[in-house]
Amino acid sequence: MNRLFGFVQMGLSGFRLLIFFTSTQLFLQGCAATPLPAKFEKAQAAELRGDHDKALNLYRGIAKSGKRSEDRLMARFRAAGVLNAMGVFKESMDAYIETARYAGEAQKYEQAGMVAARALYRAGCIAYDKLGGANPERKEDGLRLWWRAMNNYEVAADEALVRIIRHNREEGRLKKLVKKLWALFRRFKSADIADNLLWTLGEIYEKDFKAPDHAVEIFEKLSKKKPHGPLTHNASFRTAELYRRLGKPLKALIFYAKILETKKDTWIVGTFTSEFADDAQLEMGILRLDDMNDPAKAIEEFRRLVKNFKTSILRDDALWWIAIAELRRGDMKGAKRAHAELVRRFPKSRFVDRSPQLLNWAPVAQAIKRGDNEKLCDELGVHAEKYPFGWFRKRREALSKKFECGRLAKKN
Repeated sequence: MNRLFGFVQMGLSGFRLLIFFTSTQLFLQGCAATPLPAKFEKAQAAELRGDHDKALNLYRGIAKSGKRSEDRLMARFRAAGVLNAMGVFKESMDAYIETARYAGEAQKYEQAGMVAARALYRAGCIAYDKLGGANPERKEDGLRLWWRAMNNYEVAADEALVRIIRHNREEGRLKKLVKKLWALFRRFKSADIADNLLWTLGEIYEKDFKAPDHAVEIFEKLSKKKPHGPLTHNASFRTAELYRRLGKPLKALIFYAKILETKKDTWIVGTFTSEFADDAQLEMGILRLDDMNDPAKAIEEFRRLVKNFKTSILRDDALWWIAIAELRRGDMKGAKRAHAELVRRFPKSRFVDRSPQLLNWAPVAQAIKRGDNEKLCDELGVHAEKYPFGWFRKRREALSKKFECGRLAKKN
C-alpha cells in the first residue's frame, strides 16, 4: 500500500488498535456531565504546576466530601494519577483498583463504567511495568487486571488487548491466547471491540502462525461487517492483499472493488466515503499489470484514478504506473507521453526527473511480457548497475523475488 497502512494499520506491528482515550484533560472533560466544581479546578491547576502534594490533598478532600458521586469518583481517579506521577507506584495501583470498586457504587453516573475501565487498565500498567521488574508475580497481577477490564468493561478492551497480546507473544503463549480471544469475540460479537478482536486474530494467524489461508478468512469476515468504517475498509485491503499472495487475483479484485463501492451520492464529483478508495484504485491497476499481465486493463484502472480522484495525492503515481504499463505492452511513445503528462501536471512530483530510469526499464518490461525469466533477471541486474537507488530498487527486488532470480543465478 502507498499510504494506507501507514495511516490505519492496526496491531502490535504498527497498526495500532483503536483507542478511546486521548489525553487526561479530554478524558476529564468528556466524563463530566456538568462543569467541575471550583475545588476540582484548583486541584487540576496544582497538578499541572507539578505541585503534587497540594493536588493530592485537594483530590482526596473532594473524594471524601464532594457533593456529587461523579466528583468523588473522578477525584479518586485523579488522586491515583498523582500518586503515579510521584513514583508511589504500589499506592497508586491500589488507588486505581479502589477507584474501580467505588465506580460500582456510582452507577447513576453514566460514565462510571468508563472510569472503572480506565482505572483497571492503568492499575494493570503499573503492576506490569513499574512493579513487575522486581517481582514477576506483579506482572501476573497486571495481566489479571487487564483481563478484568476486558471482561467487564469493553470500553477499555482495546488498550488492554494490546498489552495482553504483547505479553503472550513475548512468552510464546499465543496459541492459548487465541482460544481466549475467540471466546471473547463470541461474547462481544455485537460490541465495538469485536472488530478489533477479529483484526487481532487475523494478524496473529498471518504474522505469527504463518497461515495466510486462515487469516484471509478472518479479514474477509471483518470486511463484511456493518456499518462500514475505516477498520472494515482496511480489512478489505488486507483481504485483497492476502488473496494476491495466495495467487487469487480475481478474488483480490472483488475486495478492492468493495472499497470503491462506497462512493457517496453527492454533487461533488469523485468524493468517496472511504478514506482509501484512491489506494484501492491504484492497487487494482498494479494487480492487473503484475498479477494478470494485462497492461491495457491496468492503464484503464490508473486512468480512473487520475480522472475520478481530483484531490488524491496518488494521481502522479497513477501516471507513472501508466508509463510502466505502456512499456509492458511495448509502446515506448506511450510511456514518454504519460511521463510528459506527469511532468506537466505535477511538476513537483518525485517522478519528474526519472525519465532515464523509466526508459531504460523497457528491456525488463519486454522480458516480463515474453515470459523470458532468464532474460528478465539479466536485465534487472543491468538496470540495477545503472540505477542502484530510487523507486526502481524496490520494484527490482519484488520482481527478483517473484521470478526467483536468485535460484536462476545459482543454477547457472
